[in-house]
Amino acid sequence: SLSPCRVGDVLIAGSYRVAPEELARFAQSRAYGAVLARPGTSPLSIRRPQVEGSAIPDALLVAKAVSCIESAGHFRGHEVSVAQVERLRVLTAPVMGEPVTAVASVRFRSMRAGSTHLTLRVELRRRSGDILARFDMGLDLSAKAQSTSEPNHELQAA
Repeated sequence: SLSPCRVGDVLIAGSYRVAPEELARFAQSRAYGAVLARPGTSPLSIRRPQVEGSAIPDALLVAKAVSCIESAGHFRGHEVSVAQVERLRVLTAPVMGEPVTAVASVRFRSMRAGSTHLTLRVELRRRSGDILARFDMGLDLSAKAQSTSEPNHELQAA
């Protein structure tokens, strides 16, 4: 089947934590991107003030959740591409080191020849179940090409 999910399905994607090294790499890549976008600016000095309890930037929070959902195994046998991420609403900002669980509900499904589009409502939750943030995410799924171990022998006319 081309669609592993139905509208209303709830997908538990798993938990993750943002480590200090991830936050430092994220800040560094954003800073370098800003410097590269503006040639002639002065070199950067990246401080490392990130400690347990530091706020997680929204872009990193979403990137970790999307990665968690993609790798959770709900879409085995499918190529997955993220079509869009929108309507982020942070209710209580999670902090570095805090366990966050990504829970996605299928809100919409559209099937076309060879592909399926899913719209997911993603909630990021604390261990207690309190919702930290939510956003909508569109995924495009297509069946992975089947790999065959047998060579393909075609007869050709002479």
